[in-house]
Amino acid sequence: MATGYDPKDARRDRNHDGHVDAADRTSHERVAHEPGLTKEVRKDAYERGRADERARHKRSPLLTLLIALAAVFGLAVIGLYIYNGGSFTETGRDLDQVTNRAQQEAAEVSREVADEAGEGLQDAGRQMEQAGEGGGQARPAQQRP
Repeated sequence: MATGYDPKDARRDRNHDGHVDAADRTSHERVAHEPGLTKEVRKDAYERGRADERARHKRSPLLTLLIALAAVFGLAVIGLYIYNGGSFTETGRDLDQVTNRAQQEAAEVSREVADEAGEGLQDAGRQMEQAGEGGGQARPAQQRP
């Protein structure tokens, strides 16, 4: 047996140790003589290969989401570029307007939420004071329209 590089090694499975046992040899010989088994053997090898690759390439849902969002943003920029007649200056101006509008709306919503939370806390404080004055019995909370 000669040592050195064997071109057949390049085609072998990575997990294969290079030795063919009697069971493997028998199955290979059987496949050569029974063409109907070739399809089954190929399908099995294909499925094992898919499973091996799936195990090697773990996917991260967060990374996939970030890549998808970046792709959508890129498509939006390209769409704005085309819409603005090929002007990145106009596209940048449009993007600035959109972000400023979103920032203003977010600030308004956060102020409204903070005001409502403050009013709710004041109502709860008043109810606690009234419950303390009324002999320790709390009144049910009044719902605001």
